[in-house]
Amino acid sequence: MEQEKKLLAVKTFLKHSELSNGIIRVSHGAQFSRGGMIGGWFLMMFILLVSVVFIIQDMLFYALPLILICIPIAAYIADYRGIEIDTNNGKVRSYESFLGYRMGSWYYLKNFNRLKISTDTILEKRALSVDATHRSSTAYDSHRFYTLYLVNDDSDRFIKIYENQSITRVKNFADKFAGMSELEVIKRIGKGETEVIGGLTL
Repeated sequence: MEQEKKLLAVKTFLKHSELSNGIIRVSHGAQFSRGGMIGGWFLMMFILLVSVVFIIQDMLFYALPLILICIPIAAYIADYRGIEIDTNNGKVRSYESFLGYRMGSWYYLKNFNRLKISTDTILEKRALSVDATHRSSTAYDSHRFYTLYLVNDDSDRFIKIYENQSITRVKNFADKFAGMSELEVIKRIGKGETEVIGGLTL
């Protein structure tokens, strides 16, 4: 009965697709959070630039393989993620998708017994400048967002189900989801990790 209520909450409040094999899939979209993302982006731009040069010189035989190489690089950078629920076996997992292949361990949905809100911060390096005295200074843009997780207290596992930059929207969503699934919401907002990304030298 508890599992049915959780599934009903997922179907009601989360945008999802139902597959013929009994899987409910909720995509979180591209996360752009993999390590080496900046390096991968510059590598892809370099390969595309070389491909354009080959195309201009009517050397399509060389350009096409290079363009094809950019596909897995772009998939790595995009970092598509989401959750899947196996309604036939009562299991749930967070997945990472790469070129259509989804990876992630399955856990029993019945063991996830609470909801928790966590706040995370991304510090984006805006610029690295050097003044007349050769001292460097770094400016950051701060981005804070809030994430709602399904929590398994016994194993300390978390499944992300919703994310937004507005704490009010996340709390409202948590209350609605908890009301239908009959899960307890942990009132204290947890603090996640701070991630630093980007950076341009001026």
